[in-house]
Amino acid sequence: MTFNYRQRLGYDFVVIYVNIFILCFMILIFSIVQSCLGVGLLLFGTPTLIIFGYSYSETLWMILPSSIVISLAQVIFDRDLIQSKKSIFLLTVPTLTVGLIIILWSGDLVNISKIVGLGLLIVAFIRQSKVLNTYLSNLISKRSSVYLLGVGLIHGLSNMGGGPLSILMSSLHKSESSIRVNIAYVYLFFGISQIIILTIFELETFDVNYFVFPVVAITSYFFIGKPLSNYIDDNKYQSFITIMVFIYGFLALIDVNTYIN
Repeated sequence: MTFNYRQRLGYDFVVIYVNIFILCFMILIFSIVQSCLGVGLLLFGTPTLIIFGYSYSETLWMILPSSIVISLAQVIFDRDLIQSKKSIFLLTVPTLTVGLIIILWSGDLVNISKIVGLGLLIVAFIRQSKVLNTYLSNLISKRSSVYLLGVGLIHGLSNMGGGPLSILMSSLHKSESSIRVNIAYVYLFFGISQIIILTIFELETFDVNYFVFPVVAITSYFFIGKPLSNYIDDNKYQSFITIMVFIYGFLALIDVNTYIN
């Protein structure tokens, strides 16, 4: 069967809007998870989009604005709990910038799926291993500067800096609320830095349709995620999150997209 021009144009529009709907649903789900548990959009959104065949820059354009608006909302509501030090930004943002520029410039020379997969598996091991948590906590106390440089570099290369960042905040703050908002505060600056770099180097991969994603994210945060978070047993669901991180890490590491296509 052949399509004439008008049929083809209509078919393309259907495909575009179906894709947008699927992406909006993904943003909705992961935004709710992040609202309740503190992780979600970057941790699961990054490998999901890469597995679906999107480039790293396209992936960042789609999920970073959503992450930024949710982090901003969390910071505004719990700003009294923010105690993050300037050294965190002075040491993480430069290495984040270097890492992201390296990935963007490398193009097809590196397999971003494998890098993200490796990052996810590292995050999963950090979340699961008490020994590794203890080691990283000791590293923070003895060589905090080196640790912070590593967090920024990992996040720039793979968008997976949340794992080691959580260890850092857990060593600095006691309550879950304080840990969560200080992570959101750093994530906010991470996201803004990444958006600036993308605007300079990868503006051509931005699509105006992406503007709908942060709207979906902030709507789901206020109307579903934030109210639901009051009823979530955080400890009960952390093990489930770790299992999902392992699964996503494995799928991304074997580059499952090559088998799908």
